[in-house]
Amino acid sequence: MLVQSYEELGKDVAAYLPRIGEFLGVAMDASLVQVVLDMSSKQFMWDHATQFDDNYIMNECSNGPNGGNRNASAEKVTINQTKQSLTSATITRMQAVWDARVRPRTGMKSYDDMSTALAALARGAQP
Repeated sequence: MLVQSYEELGKDVAAYLPRIGEFLGVAMDASLVQVVLDMSSKQFMWDHATQFDDNYIMNECSNGPNGGNRNASAEKVTINQTKQSLTSATITRMQAVWDARVRPRTGMKSYDDMSTALAALARGAQP
């Protein structure tokens, strides 16, 4: 199993690709790393948006016995995405669940602590 912090991956995708490739059994030379970076960019996905949406599935479902929701959006790549913040109540609840389920098994006080530890491991640091 490969465990990776999404936030750390997002900070430097190229640094993590060889590790992900190794996990998948794929040799990642510089050329392949660049192809993956190019093809996973927001611009590439926007330029090829019809290959990254669920229109096919939505169309098939709408032809089924229940008719489906023909007005639902199927886009996964959008121009004006905005970050949304969690409410303090949600953060408090998530921390309570973390404290009950994750902390006893990992010893990590928070997701941020775990993300930092995973980043250090990915860079080759010993636990």
